[in-house]
Amino acid sequence: MEKIMIKDNDKIIESKNDLKLYNVNFNNIQISVDYFYNSKKYIIHPVFQRHFVWTKKQKSSLIETILTGMPMPNIYTYLDINKDKELIIDGQQRLTTIKKFINNEFKLSGLKNKLLDGFDYFTLPEEYKNRIKNYKLNITQINNLNNTNILYEIFKKFNTGATKLNAQELRNCIYQGKFNSTIQNLTKYEGFSKIFKDKEIDRMEKEEYILRFFALYENFDSYKQDIKTFLDEYSNEKMKMNELSDDNFTVQTNKLILKFKKAVDLNIAVFGINAFKYCDDKNKMHKVNYKSLSKSVYDLQMLGFADFDSELIIRHKDEIKKRYEELVLKNESMRPSYKKMSKKAVKYRICEWKKEIDNIIKNH
Repeated sequence: MEKIMIKDNDKIIESKNDLKLYNVNFNNIQISVDYFYNSKKYIIHPVFQRHFVWTKKQKSSLIETILTGMPMPNIYTYLDINKDKELIIDGQQRLTTIKKFINNEFKLSGLKNKLLDGFDYFTLPEEYKNRIKNYKLNITQINNLNNTNILYEIFKKFNTGATKLNAQELRNCIYQGKFNSTIQNLTKYEGFSKIFKDKEIDRMEKEEYILRFFALYENFDSYKQDIKTFLDEYSNEKMKMNELSDDNFTVQTNKLILKFKKAVDLNIAVFGINAFKYCDDKNKMHKVNYKSLSKSVYDLQMLGFADFDSELIIRHKDEIKKRYEELVLKNESMRPSYKKMSKKAVKYRICEWKKEIDNIIKNH
Protein backbone atom coordinates (compact mmCIF):
# COMPACT_ATOMS: atom_id res chain seq x y z
CA MET A 1 0.00 0.00 0.00
CA GLU A 2 1.30 3.45 -0.93
CA LYS A 3 0.55 6.93 0.33
CA ILE A 4 -0.02 10.26 -1.33
CA MET A 5 -0.02 13.58 0.47
CA ILE A 6 -2.71 16.16 -0.22
CA LYS A 7 -3.18 19.55 1.36
CA ASP A 8 -6.00 22.08 1.65
CA ASN A 9 -5.04 24.06 -1.46
CA ASP A 10 -5.29 20.98 -3.70
CA LYS A 11 -1.58 20.63 -4.40
CA ILE A 12 0.56 17.56 -3.84
CA ILE A 13 2.77 18.16 -0.81
CA GLU A 14 6.52 18.20 -1.27
CA SER A 15 7.66 20.06 1.85
CA LYS A 16 7.19 19.15 5.51
CA ASN A 17 6.94 22.85 6.24
CA ASP A 18 3.59 23.10 4.44
CA LEU A 19 0.64 23.83 6.69
CA LYS A 20 -1.72 20.86 6.90
CA LEU A 21 -1.01 17.43 5.47
CA TYR A 22 -3.41 14.57 4.82
CA ASN A 23 -2.08 11.01 4.72
CA VAL A 24 -4.12 9.11 2.13
CA ASN A 25 -3.72 5.39 1.55
CA PHE A 26 -4.22 3.96 -1.91
CA ASN A 27 -3.98 0.66 -3.80
CA ASN A 28 -3.29 0.14 -7.48
CA ILE A 29 -5.29 -2.69 -9.07
CA GLN A 30 -6.37 -3.88 -12.51
CA ILE A 31 -9.85 -4.93 -13.58
CA SER A 32 -11.25 -5.94 -16.96
CA VAL A 33 -13.80 -3.85 -18.82
CA ASP A 34 -16.14 -6.82 -18.58
CA TYR A 35 -15.82 -6.86 -14.78
CA PHE A 36 -16.44 -3.11 -14.57
CA TYR A 37 -19.47 -3.26 -16.86
CA ASN A 38 -21.17 -6.08 -14.95
CA SER A 39 -20.27 -4.91 -11.46
CA LYS A 40 -22.67 -2.83 -9.38
CA LYS A 41 -19.99 -1.53 -7.04
CA TYR A 42 -18.69 1.28 -9.26
CA ILE A 43 -20.69 4.49 -8.91
CA ILE A 44 -20.65 7.09 -11.67
CA HIS A 45 -22.31 10.18 -10.23
CA PRO A 46 -25.47 11.21 -12.15
CA VAL A 47 -24.29 14.81 -12.59
CA PHE A 48 -21.58 13.61 -14.95
CA GLN A 49 -24.05 11.54 -16.93
CA ARG A 50 -26.30 14.60 -17.33
CA HIS A 51 -23.41 16.78 -18.42
CA PHE A 52 -21.65 14.25 -20.61
CA VAL A 53 -20.10 16.34 -23.39
CA TRP A 54 -17.65 14.15 -25.30
CA THR A 55 -17.97 14.33 -29.09
CA LYS A 56 -18.44 11.27 -31.32
CA LYS A 57 -14.79 11.55 -32.31
CA GLN A 58 -13.61 11.57 -28.69
CA LYS A 59 -15.79 8.59 -27.81
CA SER A 60 -14.68 6.63 -30.87
CA SER A 61 -11.03 7.48 -30.17
CA LEU A 62 -11.30 5.98 -26.68
CA ILE A 63 -12.84 2.75 -28.00
CA GLU A 64 -10.07 2.58 -30.63
CA THR A 65 -7.49 2.92 -27.85
CA ILE A 66 -9.06 -0.09 -26.15
CA LEU A 67 -9.25 -2.10 -29.39
CA THR A 68 -5.54 -1.52 -30.10
CA GLY A 69 -4.56 -2.41 -26.52
CA MET A 70 -2.93 0.96 -25.86
CA PRO A 71 -2.88 2.01 -22.16
CA MET A 72 -5.04 4.83 -20.85
CA PRO A 73 -4.43 6.96 -17.71
CA ASN A 74 -5.36 5.55 -14.31
CA ILE A 75 -8.93 5.81 -13.07
CA TYR A 76 -9.24 7.05 -9.48
CA THR A 77 -11.90 5.75 -7.11
CA TYR A 78 -12.85 6.17 -3.48
CA LEU A 79 -13.27 2.74 -1.92
CA ASP A 80 -15.93 2.60 0.79
CA ILE A 81 -15.13 -0.71 2.45
CA ASN A 82 -18.22 -0.61 4.68
CA LYS A 83 -20.60 -0.44 1.71
CA ASP A 84 -18.47 -2.36 -0.80
CA LYS A 85 -18.84 0.53 -3.23
CA GLU A 86 -16.34 2.51 -5.26
CA LEU A 87 -17.12 6.10 -6.17
CA ILE A 88 -15.44 7.28 -9.37
CA ILE A 89 -13.37 10.37 -8.61
CA ASP A 90 -11.53 10.71 -11.91
CA GLY A 91 -12.41 8.85 -15.13
CA GLN A 92 -16.13 9.56 -15.36
CA GLN A 93 -16.10 10.41 -19.07
CA ARG A 94 -14.06 7.36 -20.03
CA LEU A 95 -16.14 4.89 -18.04
CA THR A 96 -19.39 6.46 -19.22
CA THR A 97 -18.19 6.17 -22.82
CA ILE A 98 -17.35 2.48 -22.35
CA LYS A 99 -20.80 1.79 -20.89
CA LYS A 100 -22.53 3.72 -23.65
CA PHE A 101 -20.70 1.82 -26.36
CA ILE A 102 -21.41 -1.61 -24.86
CA ASN A 103 -25.05 -0.49 -24.49
CA ASN A 104 -24.98 0.16 -28.26
CA GLU A 105 -25.67 3.88 -27.88
CA PHE A 106 -23.27 5.12 -30.58
CA LYS A 107 -21.36 3.97 -33.66
CA LEU A 108 -17.63 4.26 -34.25
CA SER A 109 -16.53 7.06 -36.57
CA GLY A 110 -13.37 8.90 -37.55
CA LEU A 111 -11.11 5.95 -36.68
CA LYS A 112 -7.58 5.54 -37.95
CA ASN A 113 -8.60 1.98 -38.82
CA LYS A 114 -11.35 2.80 -41.33
CA LEU A 115 -12.43 -0.84 -41.49
CA LEU A 116 -14.28 -0.43 -38.18
CA ASP A 117 -15.97 2.90 -39.02
CA GLY A 118 -19.75 2.60 -38.77
CA PHE A 119 -19.75 -0.40 -36.41
CA ASP A 120 -21.67 -0.30 -33.15
CA TYR A 121 -21.04 -2.80 -30.37
CA PHE A 122 -23.72 -5.26 -31.46
CA THR A 123 -22.39 -5.49 -35.03
CA LEU A 124 -18.72 -5.53 -34.04
CA PRO A 125 -16.97 -8.84 -34.89
CA GLU A 126 -16.68 -11.15 -31.89
CA GLU A 127 -12.88 -10.88 -31.88
CA TYR A 128 -13.12 -7.13 -31.25
CA LYS A 129 -15.85 -7.50 -28.65
CA ASN A 130 -13.52 -9.82 -26.73
CA ARG A 131 -10.73 -7.27 -26.94
CA ILE A 132 -12.99 -4.73 -25.29
CA LYS A 133 -14.23 -7.15 -22.61
CA ASN A 134 -10.70 -8.26 -21.71
CA TYR A 135 -9.06 -4.81 -21.78
CA LYS A 136 -7.43 -3.99 -18.42
CA LEU A 137 -8.37 -0.79 -16.62
CA ASN A 138 -5.81 0.55 -14.14
CA ILE A 139 -7.62 1.62 -10.98
CA THR A 140 -6.16 3.63 -8.10
CA GLN A 141 -8.32 3.01 -5.02
CA ILE A 142 -8.19 5.69 -2.34
CA ASN A 143 -9.29 4.39 1.05
CA ASN A 144 -9.01 4.59 4.83
CA LEU A 145 -10.43 8.10 5.07
CA ASN A 146 -11.67 8.96 8.55
CA ASN A 147 -12.26 12.61 7.68
CA THR A 148 -14.73 13.43 4.93
CA ASN A 149 -13.10 16.84 4.42
CA ILE A 150 -10.16 14.95 2.91
CA LEU A 151 -12.49 13.39 0.37
CA TYR A 152 -13.70 16.86 -0.58
CA GLU A 153 -10.10 17.93 -1.19
CA ILE A 154 -9.42 14.86 -3.32
CA PHE A 155 -12.54 15.49 -5.41
CA LYS A 156 -11.49 19.09 -5.90
CA LYS A 157 -8.00 18.01 -6.95
CA PHE A 158 -9.14 15.58 -9.61
CA ASN A 159 -12.35 17.21 -10.84
CA THR A 160 -10.73 19.96 -12.86
CA GLY A 161 -12.80 19.54 -16.02
CA ALA A 162 -15.85 21.44 -17.21
CA THR A 163 -18.17 19.74 -14.72
CA LYS A 164 -17.07 19.93 -11.09
CA LEU A 165 -19.03 18.58 -8.16
CA ASN A 166 -20.46 21.20 -5.82
CA ALA A 167 -20.85 20.74 -2.06
CA GLN A 168 -24.28 19.04 -2.18
CA GLU A 169 -23.29 16.74 -5.04
CA LEU A 170 -20.32 15.64 -2.96
CA ARG A 171 -22.57 15.01 0.03
CA ASN A 172 -24.82 12.93 -2.19
CA CYS A 173 -21.80 10.82 -3.12
CA ILE A 174 -20.29 10.50 0.34
CA TYR A 175 -23.37 10.17 2.56
CA GLN A 176 -25.44 7.69 0.60
CA GLY A 177 -28.16 5.85 2.43
CA LYS A 178 -31.71 6.02 3.75
CA PHE A 179 -31.66 9.63 4.92
CA ASN A 180 -30.14 10.88 1.69
CA SER A 181 -32.76 8.96 -0.30
CA THR A 182 -35.49 10.56 1.81
CA ILE A 183 -34.19 14.01 0.87
CA GLN A 184 -34.16 13.08 -2.82
CA ASN A 185 -37.73 11.83 -2.63
CA LEU A 186 -38.89 15.05 -0.95
CA THR A 187 -37.72 17.14 -3.92
CA LYS A 188 -40.77 15.70 -5.69
CA TYR A 189 -43.18 16.88 -2.99
CA GLU A 190 -45.86 18.83 -4.83
CA GLY A 191 -45.75 21.96 -2.71
CA PHE A 192 -41.97 22.15 -2.77
CA SER A 193 -41.62 21.44 -6.49
CA LYS A 194 -44.10 24.26 -7.28
CA ILE A 195 -41.65 26.80 -5.89
CA PHE A 196 -38.88 25.62 -8.18
CA LYS A 197 -40.79 24.58 -11.29
CA ASP A 198 -39.98 27.76 -13.22
CA LYS A 199 -36.41 27.99 -11.97
CA GLU A 200 -33.27 26.72 -13.60
CA ILE A 201 -32.21 24.95 -10.42
CA ASP A 202 -30.04 21.93 -10.94
CA ARG A 203 -26.97 20.35 -9.47
CA MET A 204 -28.84 19.13 -6.35
CA GLU A 205 -29.68 22.61 -5.07
CA LYS A 206 -33.19 21.48 -4.13
CA GLU A 207 -31.69 18.70 -2.03
CA GLU A 208 -29.53 21.23 -0.23
CA TYR A 209 -32.57 23.38 0.59
CA ILE A 210 -34.25 20.38 2.22
CA LEU A 211 -31.08 19.40 4.07
CA ARG A 212 -30.75 22.94 5.45
CA PHE A 213 -34.21 22.77 7.00
CA PHE A 214 -33.62 19.36 8.54
CA ALA A 215 -30.23 20.31 9.96
CA LEU A 216 -31.25 23.72 11.34
CA TYR A 217 -34.54 22.42 12.74
CA GLU A 218 -33.04 19.39 14.46
CA ASN A 219 -29.56 20.52 15.32
CA PHE A 220 -29.46 24.31 15.51
CA ASP A 221 -27.41 24.33 18.73
CA SER A 222 -24.52 22.78 16.82
CA TYR A 223 -24.64 25.42 14.09
CA LYS A 224 -21.74 27.80 13.70
CA GLN A 225 -21.11 30.29 10.94
CA ASP A 226 -19.71 27.70 8.50
CA ILE A 227 -22.91 26.32 6.98
CA LYS A 228 -21.01 23.88 4.73
CA THR A 229 -19.28 22.16 7.65
CA PHE A 230 -22.52 22.16 9.63
CA LEU A 231 -24.39 20.39 6.83
CA ASP A 232 -21.52 17.94 6.31
CA GLU A 233 -21.45 16.98 9.99
CA TYR A 234 -25.24 16.62 10.12
CA SER A 235 -25.21 14.40 7.01
CA ASN A 236 -22.43 12.28 8.47
CA GLU A 237 -24.39 11.84 11.70
CA LYS A 238 -27.44 10.67 9.75
CA MET A 239 -25.38 7.85 8.20
CA LYS A 240 -26.01 5.95 11.46
CA MET A 241 -29.64 5.61 10.38
CA ASN A 242 -28.58 3.13 7.68
CA GLU A 243 -28.36 0.56 10.48
CA LEU A 244 -32.05 0.96 11.37
CA SER A 245 -34.76 -1.29 10.05
CA ASP A 246 -37.10 0.32 7.53
CA ASP A 247 -39.88 0.52 10.13
CA ASN A 248 -37.67 2.17 12.76
CA PHE A 249 -36.27 4.57 10.18
CA THR A 250 -39.80 5.61 9.19
CA VAL A 251 -40.78 6.17 12.84
CA GLN A 252 -37.70 8.32 13.49
CA THR A 253 -38.02 10.49 10.38
CA ASN A 254 -41.78 10.80 9.95
CA LYS A 255 -42.15 13.77 12.33
CA LEU A 256 -39.36 15.67 10.59
CA ILE A 257 -40.84 15.01 7.14
CA LEU A 258 -44.27 16.21 8.27
CA LYS A 259 -42.71 19.38 9.71
CA PHE A 260 -40.99 20.04 6.40
CA LYS A 261 -44.17 19.54 4.35
CA LYS A 262 -46.23 21.68 6.72
CA ALA A 263 -43.72 24.54 6.64
CA VAL A 264 -43.59 24.43 2.83
CA ASP A 265 -47.39 24.43 2.52
CA LEU A 266 -47.81 27.31 4.97
CA ASN A 267 -45.24 29.47 3.22
CA ILE A 268 -46.99 28.91 -0.10
CA ALA A 269 -50.33 29.76 1.53
CA VAL A 270 -48.94 33.01 2.97
CA PHE A 271 -46.46 34.19 0.34
CA GLY A 272 -47.66 32.35 -2.78
CA ILE A 273 -45.14 32.37 -5.64
CA ASN A 274 -42.94 34.75 -3.62
CA ALA A 275 -42.18 32.20 -0.89
CA PHE A 276 -38.47 32.02 -0.04
CA LYS A 277 -37.64 35.08 -2.14
CA TYR A 278 -35.52 38.02 -1.04
CA CYS A 279 -37.43 41.31 -1.06
CA ASP A 280 -36.71 45.03 -0.85
CA ASP A 281 -38.47 48.31 -1.66
CA LYS A 282 -35.96 49.66 -4.15
CA ASN A 283 -38.36 50.58 -6.93
CA LYS A 284 -40.02 53.74 -8.14
CA MET A 285 -43.38 52.84 -6.57
CA HIS A 286 -41.81 52.19 -3.13
CA LYS A 287 -43.65 48.90 -2.97
CA VAL A 288 -42.34 45.53 -1.87
CA ASN A 289 -40.20 44.07 -4.61
CA TYR A 290 -39.69 40.30 -4.46
CA LYS A 291 -36.59 39.06 -6.24
CA SER A 292 -34.85 35.71 -6.50
CA LEU A 293 -34.91 32.66 -4.24
CA SER A 294 -32.70 33.03 -1.19
CA LYS A 295 -31.47 30.25 1.08
CA SER A 296 -31.29 32.58 4.08
CA VAL A 297 -34.90 33.72 3.47
CA TYR A 298 -35.89 30.07 3.12
CA ASP A 299 -34.28 29.29 6.49
CA LEU A 300 -36.17 32.10 8.19
CA GLN A 301 -39.56 31.35 6.67
CA MET A 302 -39.38 27.57 7.05
CA LEU A 303 -38.19 27.58 10.66
CA GLY A 304 -40.59 30.40 11.47
CA PHE A 305 -43.70 28.38 10.55
CA ALA A 306 -42.59 24.83 11.41
CA ASP A 307 -43.97 24.71 14.97
CA PHE A 308 -47.17 26.74 14.57
CA ASP A 309 -50.67 25.35 14.14
CA SER A 310 -51.54 25.33 10.43
CA GLU A 311 -55.11 26.49 10.91
CA LEU A 312 -54.00 29.55 12.88
CA ILE A 313 -51.42 30.56 10.27
CA ILE A 314 -53.95 30.25 7.46
CA ARG A 315 -56.52 32.25 9.40
CA HIS A 316 -54.10 35.17 9.84
CA LYS A 317 -52.10 34.81 6.63
CA ASP A 318 -52.72 38.35 5.36
CA GLU A 319 -51.60 39.99 8.61
CA ILE A 320 -48.59 37.68 8.79
CA LYS A 321 -47.44 38.52 5.27
CA LYS A 322 -47.88 42.25 5.87
CA ARG A 323 -45.93 42.11 9.12
CA TYR A 324 -43.12 40.08 7.54
CA GLU A 325 -42.68 42.67 4.78
CA GLU A 326 -42.64 45.50 7.33
CA LEU A 327 -40.01 43.75 9.40
CA VAL A 328 -37.54 42.86 6.66
CA LEU A 329 -37.85 46.26 4.98
CA LYS A 330 -37.59 48.44 8.10
CA ASN A 331 -35.33 46.39 10.37
CA GLU A 332 -31.97 45.66 8.80
CA SER A 333 -31.19 43.01 11.44
CA MET A 334 -34.24 41.06 10.24
CA ARG A 335 -33.13 41.13 6.62
CA PRO A 336 -31.86 37.63 5.70
CA SER A 337 -28.53 37.63 3.92
CA TYR A 338 -25.76 35.16 3.20
CA LYS A 339 -23.45 37.77 4.79
CA LYS A 340 -25.38 37.52 8.05
CA MET A 341 -25.26 33.78 8.68
CA SER A 342 -23.63 33.82 12.12
CA LYS A 343 -25.44 31.73 14.70
CA LYS A 344 -26.35 34.88 16.63
CA ALA A 345 -27.81 36.63 13.56
CA VAL A 346 -29.79 33.59 12.37
CA LYS A 347 -31.13 32.88 15.86
CA TYR A 348 -32.15 36.53 16.32
CA ARG A 349 -34.12 36.61 13.05
CA ILE A 350 -35.91 33.34 13.70
CA CYS A 351 -36.80 34.18 17.32
CA GLU A 352 -38.04 37.66 16.42
CA TRP A 353 -40.13 36.32 13.54
CA LYS A 354 -41.71 33.66 15.76
CA LYS A 355 -42.56 36.33 18.35
CA GLU A 356 -44.26 38.42 15.68
CA ILE A 357 -46.30 35.47 14.44
CA ASP A 358 -47.29 34.60 17.98
CA ASN A 359 -48.38 38.19 18.68
CA ILE A 360 -50.52 38.28 15.53
CA ILE A 361 -52.25 35.02 16.48
CA LYS A 362 -52.90 36.11 20.08
CA ASN A 363 -54.06 39.64 19.32
CA HIS A 364 -56.46 38.99 16.45
